[in-house]
Amino acid sequence: MVIPFGFIMMRVPAGEVQNQLFDLHRSIGFLILCLSVIRVFVRVVKGAPPPASLPRWQVRLSSGVHPGRR
Repeated sequence: MVIPFGFIMMRVPAGEVQNQLFDLHRSIGFLILCLSVIRVFVRVVKGAPPPASLPRWQVRLSSGVHPGRR
């Protein structure tokens, strides 16, 4: 959502609309940053969630993307 606002903002002529789009772009970006920091903090404090019980075929396929985890 933030990236399209950035592209639109650069194509709109300078003026009030561009300023409003810039403020919206900046506000949403800051909100995403804050939520990301909170998520990382919670992950550090609480740790990783317990592993889900997956079917054997999913475990085999995921090992190609996550080597070392079985």
